[in-house]
Amino acid sequence: MILLMAIVGACLYRWRGHASKYKKFFPRPFNQIAFALPYAFIALQVSWYAGLIVLAATVLALLTGHGNFFLRGTGGKPETTEFLVSWAKPYMSLYWYRVMGLSMTGLLVTLPCGIATLNPVIALSGILKGAAYVISNKLKYGDTEKAEFFTGLFLWGVLGFYI
Repeated sequence: MILLMAIVGACLYRWRGHASKYKKFFPRPFNQIAFALPYAFIALQVSWYAGLIVLAATVLALLTGHGNFFLRGTGGKPETTEFLVSWAKPYMSLYWYRVMGLSMTGLLVTLPCGIATLNPVIALSGILKGAAYVISNKLKYGDTEKAEFFTGLFLWGVLGFYI
């Protein structure tokens, strides 16, 4: 089940991501809802309203995006949730600041389910989003598409332990 969840999550996260040719068949917010459903399913084990709250919070977190953390140069428009990590920018390189920002946006996706279920592994698994982008960057031709694939692989792979 873990491997199946990881593969489906990888494909779905890539599908909903940057410049995916499949986004036109299943646009936002529907692909974000599809990615958020396992988090809601796990939270349903607590209560039906926990499942609904987790679904809504996870979809909203996915809709905030992260593109500017990964794609922009030293300037550009700040990310929607960048204010949460902007305090750290003077203390680290731009690369590690981006990784921190990506980890933070990943946490915004996983924290609602982790809090609702009191599961610290699910709650903190969003940090793996930053790791996914580091791995993608270290590959010979690291790019957004690979990073999105790894993000889905890691995030849903963790959920596979609990479904």
